[in-house]
Amino acid sequence: MKRFALETEYDMGPCAVALGTFDGLHTGHQMLIRRTIEEAGRLGIASVVFTFDRHPFMILRPDLAPEPLLAPEERRARLEKMGLDAIIERPFTREFAALTPRAFAKLLRDALHPRLCVAGYNYTFGQRGAGNIQILEKLGGEMGFDVIEVPAVTVDGESVSSSRIRALLSQGRREEAERLMAFPQ
Repeated sequence: MKRFALETEYDMGPCAVALGTFDGLHTGHQMLIRRTIEEAGRLGIASVVFTFDRHPFMILRPDLAPEPLLAPEERRARLEKMGLDAIIERPFTREFAALTPRAFAKLLRDALHPRLCVAGYNYTFGQRGAGNIQILEKLGGEMGFDVIEVPAVTVDGESVSSSRIRALLSQGRREEAERLMAFPQ
């Protein structure tokens, strides 16, 4: 397992990249990462998570920054247990947040050399979240990588999300929240 926090070249060779904040590593995040690992195995390339060292709101809107669902050390430990080849925790800065969607996709292409990027149905990226999964697919087509969109994971008819888990915790519904965060041992 390699772990990087560099801002430039990661030297992974061709890879499949899971994109996301992965702040809670809930069951939806786990499904997305498992899909990345499966596709990487099928293609014979490395599996990589590309995430940030902190929630973007901690820089962009500290007043609205959510409490982490997992401590950074716990998140790293859980990611390592999933069988990935590498975890990239890029420092999230205002300069990084200012990248256009095209500049972000170019950074991915130049730094990671992905053959495939895997992201959730609600993934956004680039300045002010201007990029979405459809834009990533278009940019990937131009830049030489494929994109897989992972649909929402639902439990009891509702999408699993970090926001939902935080709401359950704030309502004192810990068992329900823990069920959405269940992590295989």
